[in-house]
Amino acid sequence: RYALDNMTSPSPRPNMVYVWKGHEPPRMGWRYSKETMAKLDAERRIWYPDSKEKRPRLKRYLDEMPGPVVGDIWTDIPPINSRARERLGYPTQKPEALLERIIAASSNKGDVVLDPFCGCGTTVAVAERMQREWVGIDISPTAVRLIKHRMDKAGADNVTIEGLPETEDDLRRLKPFEFQNWVIQRMNGTHAPRKVHDMGIDGYSFMLHEPIQVKQSDSVGRNVVDNFETAMERADRKKGYIVAFSYTKGAREEVARVKSKGIDVRLLTVADLLANKADLVAPESGLWGEDLPLPPAREPDARPSVEELVASDSGAGGLARDESPAGDDT
Repeated sequence: RYALDNMTSPSPRPNMVYVWKGHEPPRMGWRYSKETMAKLDAERRIWYPDSKEKRPRLKRYLDEMPGPVVGDIWTDIPPINSRARERLGYPTQKPEALLERIIAASSNKGDVVLDPFCGCGTTVAVAERMQREWVGIDISPTAVRLIKHRMDKAGADNVTIEGLPETEDDLRRLKPFEFQNWVIQRMNGTHAPRKVHDMGIDGYSFMLHEPIQVKQSDSVGRNVVDNFETAMERADRKKGYIVAFSYTKGAREEVARVKSKGIDVRLLTVADLLANKADLVAPESGLWGEDLPLPPAREPDARPSVEELVASDSGAGGLARDESPAGDDT
């Protein structure tokens, strides 16, 4: 890419007044001497018009122009809006274009980029794409899991995570909402729309949307189960889960009592989730009728070809169909 610049001298220069390849000189002469013009011509840096009545111009290539020095106020990078493809919903997410500029200006390929407050991981995602090594740090386990998911989608290899909660003691030290996030994500559930005033329901199970209540405490008692029963009835649900570190005998007795009313409250412990017990909230078999075995796969030769599928989709035929009227033997 290049721009065309004039080759006219800015001031009168009698010694630069000469005819160049049939083109008359400007009134003040050319900007360059004959020797320089010959050198530029040999380098194919001169653009020639289709008429001798017009003047040649100099080709100035974009990568040769120094341009203005970038200031410390950048207004050419728009913030992430609600429809941006890169938007993750993280409240402090920055545009990738902003991090691209910062990383390009301050590092080279193979350098290490550190973001000690990396949030949703924009810095490390851009660093990975720009072939930098990177280290991301964040106090929130929710943010770290979001970053891991983002880097997996980006195809990053050998991503190592350190410091996520792995024991009950780790989980006891989490802030309440971080603990709640950990539990809901561990159960593959979805969060309740509200963080506060959630009417006793913190999240919902996968697919069946069964209520989940999270308690970051030990010896959860009868009153919690009783209140959760009320929340389930308000939500018109017959099955739900409470997650805590431990329960009292009264809580388990209350679970047995409400079961007689057709309400199934499951008491899960944090130890259950840490142990990765399978099917803690799996849908029961037969919910949508009898479970039938899958039909056997067709042989490869029995499958239609790509050409036949295209032809059938366009209505051009290709797949045999019986379109004879009823009773017609022809």
